[in-house]
Amino acid sequence: MKRTPSAADPTPESVACPAPRDGAAQRYRMPLWRPFAARPRVPKLTLRERRRAIGAILEARFSVHAFEKVQRADPGYWSSPRNDMARGIYGQAMREKQRLAHATDAQLLAEIAAAEAT
Repeated sequence: MKRTPSAADPTPESVACPAPRDGAAQRYRMPLWRPFAARPRVPKLTLRERRRAIGAILEARFSVHAFEKVQRADPGYWSSPRNDMARGIYGQAMREKQRLAHATDAQLLAEIAAAEAT
């Protein structure tokens, strides 16, 4: 026997909604109520602090200083085929530097915490 819902029944946590109009046959669930949790305050980093944080992350992961030292000391060796792997790692570090430059302060602080943990 089917039971009809009454006023004493708890409200459902989600309701089934029709699929988006792109023709997908699946259904998805949308929450009726979601409390907004208070986000923890993240200290705002100054430009100098951001540069230092990015440098510390890159140094911890890639030892960029050593690559730059070789690059300055012996440009011929740096550009040689024998040093291809080091140039590739340095290139990867520079791509990571670009990614970190566009990261939020919270992401940078999390990256620093992860780098210090290792």
